[in-house]
Amino acid sequence: MLAIANTEGKFLKVNPEWTQVLGYSEEEMLTTPFYNFMRPEDVQRTNDEVNRLAAAGAKTFNFKNRYRTKSGAYRWLSWSSQTDPDSGLLYCVARDITVDFELAEAEKKNLTLRKEKEVAEASTKQKEVFLANMSHEIRTPMNGIVGLIDMLVENTDPNPLQLEYLETVKTSSNTLMNIINDILDYSKLEAGKVSLTPDDHNIHSLVHQVKNLFKPKALEKDIEIISEYANNMPEFLVVDNNRFNQVLSNFVSNAIKFCNDKSERIRLNCLTDENDEYTIKTEIVDEGQGLSKEDQKKLFKSFSQLDNSSTKSVEGTGLGLAIAKQISELMGGSIGVESEIDKGSSFWFTFKAGKSKKKAEETLENNSIAISKDKFDLKVLLVDDKNVTLIVARSMLMKFGCIPETAVNGVQAVEKFEEGKYDLILMNIQMPEMDGVQATQKIKEDYNNIPPIIALTANAMEGDKQKYITAGLDDYLAKPITLKGMQELLNKWFPE
Repeated sequence: MLAIANTEGKFLKVNPEWTQVLGYSEEEMLTTPFYNFMRPEDVQRTNDEVNRLAAAGAKTFNFKNRYRTKSGAYRWLSWSSQTDPDSGLLYCVARDITVDFELAEAEKKNLTLRKEKEVAEASTKQKEVFLANMSHEIRTPMNGIVGLIDMLVENTDPNPLQLEYLETVKTSSNTLMNIINDILDYSKLEAGKVSLTPDDHNIHSLVHQVKNLFKPKALEKDIEIISEYANNMPEFLVVDNNRFNQVLSNFVSNAIKFCNDKSERIRLNCLTDENDEYTIKTEIVDEGQGLSKEDQKKLFKSFSQLDNSSTKSVEGTGLGLAIAKQISELMGGSIGVESEIDKGSSFWFTFKAGKSKKKAEETLENNSIAISKDKFDLKVLLVDDKNVTLIVARSMLMKFGCIPETAVNGVQAVEKFEEGKYDLILMNIQMPEMDGVQATQKIKEDYNNIPPIIALTANAMEGDKQKYITAGLDDYLAKPITLKGMQELLNKWFPE
């Protein structure tokens, strides 16, 4: 586009290309000050450039500004101009660079976004590594505390006062582990690192597990936990049992905290039944003190507690309900509360569940009492570089009738292993010289007759179990280990 203009801001002559690009007639171009066509932010820059050309008789190349079209849109123009020394007029050539400029800007924006994404991913990765290390470093000493408390209670016949002290330490240890797990769960959910693993489950059994878990606490406060199922509620669902239990446990725990000398009810109802999917509503109704409207607004927010005073009577991190909210949303549902002061509360969550092909008569074992052995005639190779873990695990194994032999790293484990010598190997993962995964792979590479090799590790982040099983281990037991956990593991692999 060609133009001749004066330094007072008027076009004196323009060629037809201007009409094609901007949509104005030649008359409109010549009778309107050219500053009126410009985007307001570009006027001062353009005026400064015109004054520079007029004063020095200089040239300009690739000066950019934006002109408004007759339709109201703006086009980017690139100018090359020169002042005629005799007339003082500006001789100009303008190019419409809108497409090129927008592409360049888009590429620049994409580059910025890519860099920001890389920085965010690197930050997330650092956070994951930190959390994994923190989890490992905390669980390792907690393994000694929790395990030895179990052994002291079981094996030393403490007097009533000593037993009270031990139970207090055990309760404190469990509280600390719950806080640690809340922080780790919240961090994983925030990072989007939690996925669901749905499977066929008897929903009655899952609710029963939660009721049994909190039965001792409920009895302390004379609270009865009652479960109720609507007539349309299916008995079997395809659902992530761990995540369902996690949300339900949080609700039941809170109800017990704030409920006194009354009952709480767990109600399940099928809201929708469409194609291959149900929408299930789970409701926990208590007859406690209830919540004000103001307090209800604080619920389900991270690090939010109804009582943050120095005299509060209820413990917790303020993360439980925030975690429950994220899990229910991950399961395709929502979460909420209905409450009145002095009338109690109804906390509820919904979730999507697949339809199971199982029928009640097909799973009679769900209604039978599992027989749990407490004595096992097993030779066990126990591999760990931490002496406290060796002491705890060895004591537990001996209590269950096992004969443990120890190794302090993967190299020793490989050297001690012989076919037919051991019935079970408990293998720590993180060890000097040779880690547990390398030792397992070496044993499986060199031998054929190999007993189950179980990861016994403080690495307890989301996905760790599957990672180690994929790497060659046969199962996984997270630290801190308890007598119950060890017994369940032995019964799983040696039921007969």
